[in-house]
Amino acid sequence: MKDNKRMKVNKDFFSNIISYLPVAVCLFLLAISVTYISNYRDVWYALTITFCVDFFYNKRYLSFKFNKIRIYYSVVFLFFCLFFIYQPFENSSTYSHLLLRNRICLSGLALCGFFGLNNKHKLSYYLNTIIISAVASIIYLVFFKIGFLSFWEAENKMAIFTPARIEFINNHMVYNVYMNLAIISIWYIVSNQYKMLQKWKLGLYILSFLFIFGVLSISEGRSGFLMSLFIISCICLREVWKRNKYVTLIVIGILSIFVYNKVTHHQRISEEQIKGEPRLFLWETAKEVIMEAPILGRGANDAQEAFNKARTESLDETFKHFWQPTDFVDSHNQYIQTTMEFGIVGLCLLLFIYFSPYFFAEKRRKIFSFFVITILAFQSVFDMFITGQFANLFMVCTFMILQCRDDISPKDNHITKL
Repeated sequence: MKDNKRMKVNKDFFSNIISYLPVAVCLFLLAISVTYISNYRDVWYALTITFCVDFFYNKRYLSFKFNKIRIYYSVVFLFFCLFFIYQPFENSSTYSHLLLRNRICLSGLALCGFFGLNNKHKLSYYLNTIIISAVASIIYLVFFKIGFLSFWEAENKMAIFTPARIEFINNHMVYNVYMNLAIISIWYIVSNQYKMLQKWKLGLYILSFLFIFGVLSISEGRSGFLMSLFIISCICLREVWKRNKYVTLIVIGILSIFVYNKVTHHQRISEEQIKGEPRLFLWETAKEVIMEAPILGRGANDAQEAFNKARTESLDETFKHFWQPTDFVDSHNQYIQTTMEFGIVGLCLLLFIYFSPYFFAEKRRKIFSFFVITILAFQSVFDMFITGQFANLFMVCTFMILQCRDDISPKDNHITKL
């Protein structure tokens, strides 16, 4: 009897380790997502492996049900498979290795989502990981790399912060997306738990919010900066409206002045800066490629070949210094790139992948999902997202919206519902 009990205890203990392993791996990889690490996407295979081990060892397949969440991740996997479906009909294979390597992380994480997250994945773990990692990166840069006094006394903080962030952390595209996700995380926790939070914890969250918004305010990245203003404005209006509808009008006026002041004083937001934006040239070039095969597209390789040819032929003196002829350059727009590759059919799949999580999310997570999806969808206008460097972050965000156990918001909460 004692031996049987001991074996059962050991088995339960090992089962718990297997259950928590994908949680630990996912949180660790999420934490270091804020930094640039060479071949970082390849490390995410470890997460897929731990999910598979958990799924089969703990026999979670016995309770497997094909529901709307699994349909969603099946569509994500189908989107990845379009690369292979089109390949036999393409004329070129020049970029196969690079294009596939940029996308394969998406397939592994889609498989994780299809298997489903166990109940050890709590939303609070994910949100606090993002917040801690965001604040830690700021402290690391300001206190250890720049020097607090040097940063404090600098008249142009953008000029001193930007090169340090690029050298030691990451480019502004990834960094600003991460910072905006941290702002949403702070809001969701504080909005739901401010009555239960100890004062020192509440103070830390508020201080973290100020740090993060301060960094976004001096970022050279315009999209991340504008998105932070949008998020903060929406949060303020929502919170005030729920508590006092009449005060909302006053808040709208204050926010309008605040946003106008911030935008007009940003160093990289001007008519000249926008006219000289190289992405506009890339988008115009991509439109020419799309018009030649708008319905089904060309496939990933042929689309890239056609885009390269059109870009080289159209390149003028204004944009010539941005790229060398041998550089690999995409359209810097997920929607346009997808339409070049897979036509309107592919674009419809992409839009489903982006926006359906909002409709599949629990009611109490609706506004949270709205903010997260807005960040991801908006940033995809300016960069490759699920077929590029953001694939892992995108998929983890879908985990937070659709599958993580919400231990933050009570089920009867009306503050964070739409």
